[in-house]
Amino acid sequence: KTVLEALTHPGWRQAMIDEMIALDSNHTWVLVPPPPRKSVVGCRWVFNIKVGPGGQVDRLKARLVAKGYTQVYGLDYSDTFSPVAKMASVRLFLAMAAMRHWPLFQLDIKNAFLHGDLEEEIYMDQPPGFVAQGGSGLVCKLQKSLYGLKQSPRAWFDDIVITGDDQEGIKALKQHLFKHFQTKDLGPLRYFLGIEVAQSKSSEKICP
Repeated sequence: KTVLEALTHPGWRQAMIDEMIALDSNHTWVLVPPPPRKSVVGCRWVFNIKVGPGGQVDRLKARLVAKGYTQVYGLDYSDTFSPVAKMASVRLFLAMAAMRHWPLFQLDIKNAFLHGDLEEEIYMDQPPGFVAQGGSGLVCKLQKSLYGLKQSPRAWFDDIVITGDDQEGIKALKQHLFKHFQTKDLGPLRYFLGIEVAQSKSSEKICP
């Protein structure tokens, strides 16, 4: 699907607008004149159809992605390490909760990559189809991470699992996350990193 085709479709156009609103509200970039002797990263739209449990179309998702493959190591980025929990640690965490009959809850932070601050100075073309009026000669100076950048995976994480025997403490933690981030409460943990979790009031079952 081309950007022009997407812009003429009400559903896809709205999905793109929603993405632009999220980027703008997070102050992802500021428009500046192209800096001399600085490379400018391109960007593109990626379209995805979110399907519900019954196979029905849940929603249309448009995501703006930087063309990170054009970045030069040592110039545009220096580290791409992504802090991912080891499976042994995840299994131990879940096993401890099961042994103590603690409830497990899952949260997801919307547009998580976009909350990570950038250490490097990165410039990007304006999004196709959404060039600022009167600013066709300007570029985006990124202030936050963006999907596609080499350094984005190291900047943030989005899947959160909470457990414990202090229900008021868990509630307070959730409220803190809701206040500071666009957080979706996914309810009781059912599936995480390939592990299926079945919970009841008396026991928890963990399946690989």
